[in-house]
Amino acid sequence: MACGHYPEDEPAFIEGFRIEAPAVIRQLRNHPALAWWIGDNENRMKFDFDDPSSPGTRVVDEAIRPALLELDPDRPFVPSSPFGGRPNNCLTIGDCHQSAFAIDRAALDRDWRDYRNWFPAAIGRLNTECVTAGSPTLRSIRNFLAEEDIADPQSPMWYFHTKDNPYTDTRIFDAQRISCERLLGPAENPSEFVAKLGYLQHEFARLTLEAARRWKGYNWGVLFWMFNDCWPATGWSFVDYYGTPKPAWFALKRVCQPVIGSIEETAENFRFWVCNDRLDPFVGEVSVAVQPWSGSSQKLRQLPVTVSANASASCLEIPKTELPSEFNERRAVLVMELLVDDQPADRAWFFSGLPSEMAPPPVRLDAEMETLESGRGEIVLRSPGYARVVTIDTELDVEDNYFDLLPGEVRRIGWRARSGCNRPISITCWNAAGEPIQVKNPL
Repeated sequence: MACGHYPEDEPAFIEGFRIEAPAVIRQLRNHPALAWWIGDNENRMKFDFDDPSSPGTRVVDEAIRPALLELDPDRPFVPSSPFGGRPNNCLTIGDCHQSAFAIDRAALDRDWRDYRNWFPAAIGRLNTECVTAGSPTLRSIRNFLAEEDIADPQSPMWYFHTKDNPYTDTRIFDAQRISCERLLGPAENPSEFVAKLGYLQHEFARLTLEAARRWKGYNWGVLFWMFNDCWPATGWSFVDYYGTPKPAWFALKRVCQPVIGSIEETAENFRFWVCNDRLDPFVGEVSVAVQPWSGSSQKLRQLPVTVSANASASCLEIPKTELPSEFNERRAVLVMELLVDDQPADRAWFFSGLPSEMAPPPVRLDAEMETLESGRGEIVLRSPGYARVVTIDTELDVEDNYFDLLPGEVRRIGWRARSGCNRPISITCWNAAGEPIQVKNPL
């Protein structure tokens, strides 16, 4: 329910909710995912929490709340979302609808070199609506945009397939396009344009959830709007209309693991966090190294760590003055590995400049397809140098995608077949030398 004013026939309007609310409550009250009830969405967002004149108050108080007291009295109820603070939408009280993603001109015109600091600044006690936008894959885009539209960033069809927010001064596709260019640099061709539009959302999702998990105990959750699309679109979802994961979906998969590492920059140091959502302590090791674009890494620290159950902890700080010149000159990345019994459990990384300034030299990927059993197998990937945003273009379900591959590293990416998967598999990275690798579909 999200209305800014009542119709002229107000009694009939409220009576309609008296009829509808009990039916909805009966339908949903036994669902295992239902944690609490909310009276409306954003109707009190610009009002104090106890202001009786806020839109929707009478509907909630006269129709929705009485029905809940009768039909589901033991479940928590909040009159609106966001709720708490003066006005509602407060970072320190109740829940909030906040995001680091830029959707208006003032946000787009910020200093993008400071973009990593936007994420902790947007974390509240409970972010019940957080947004970040991006494009589906080129394979999906070609299902609803013609090639000439894909090639034209100003094509009306891009805007037609991107839902706008009437309360901002910038169209949402323009916000994506401008953010993408400022963070990742201009695109040289349509394929690169779509790839960067997708990875923009990947970067924002990754850094949002890393910041939230570092603040565990202050922040108790982030709900992204939204999971999937109801029609072919570019925008807020993490899974597109065709059921294909967008790049940001893989960022979510990694950063929602029970235990992750995270790197935080402070004025003088780099701080290394272990974020543990398990109900038992994490016992392992943290290894920190600087990895140049080619050759061996320079290990800075390796130490055992124990992090309490259901907690996040900073386990190490390294002064910036100790980092080698390659890192400060933006020719290397800082890499944090979590190890359990000498086996990698997670990896976090940090680059000292904007992502657009990451310029590893061209590399030739090596890829092999292995079938382990009917409908399942692994893709084995290697690279002699740093491979930026390795991308597996396939109809297969893959366990990871849109990741960076370190020099000399071998990654085994599990795959599972969907029915009807028969197109060739294309594998590339942003700094690939030559055309993408074509791997024969195993089916």
